[in-house]
Amino acid sequence: MDLVSEALKTASPYARHLGIFNPHRLQLSASIIGCGAIGSFVSIGLAKMGVVDQMLFDMDQVEIENLPVQLHSREHLGLNKAEATKAMIALLAPEGDSKVSAFGKWEGQSLKSDIVVAAVDDLEVRKAIWEGVRYDSAVKILLDARIGGQMAKCYAISPTSPEDIKLYDKTFPKGDMKGADLPCTERGVLDVSMFTSAVLINQMRRYIVSHEKESYLAFNFSGPMKNIM
Repeated sequence: MDLVSEALKTASPYARHLGIFNPHRLQLSASIIGCGAIGSFVSIGLAKMGVVDQMLFDMDQVEIENLPVQLHSREHLGLNKAEATKAMIALLAPEGDSKVSAFGKWEGQSLKSDIVVAAVDDLEVRKAIWEGVRYDSAVKILLDARIGGQMAKCYAISPTSPEDIKLYDKTFPKGDMKGADLPCTERGVLDVSMFTSAVLINQMRRYIVSHEKESYLAFNFSGPMKNIM
């Protein structure tokens, strides 16, 4: 059966990209830890592509200063970010939010999803997420973006790949893991959030479909667009 016939038969809302990424066949699940400048875009992007089975975690509320760099709206001010992201999925995704669960703080719950997104500010929490999925064959890919102002580092890690494990382990320094504190007016901007989130989704899609990806990419958005890894 060709893709056009399949789309007509199933009345798939994803008919435009079934030949590139077929969510009906893949049946993927995702856990998103952190629903801010990266997690909100990635979560909603995945839902729009057909990854409808999602667990969302975030302990924070949507504040007015979040709106310029996160995919939340004014009506979500004061709402938990995971709940706000779920509400946006209900509004924007073809299949709504019936398979989306929203939680508060991630407290070490098991992450057995196909896709795990570490979109948190705290390196200690990132390390805990990594310790929970490292060597776990149930997790196909771990996505992590680390943004500082106009700089972004993107990781697409296979938890069972020796090369990826070695690479990602090195991103957690021994001792104090507190990062550099940027001026409050230089911590984020929309184009960096959107581009970086799109890179993570691209890495996921390519890896799931063709087992190809770049484990590490880095970008400096203050100058000409290029990978600086």
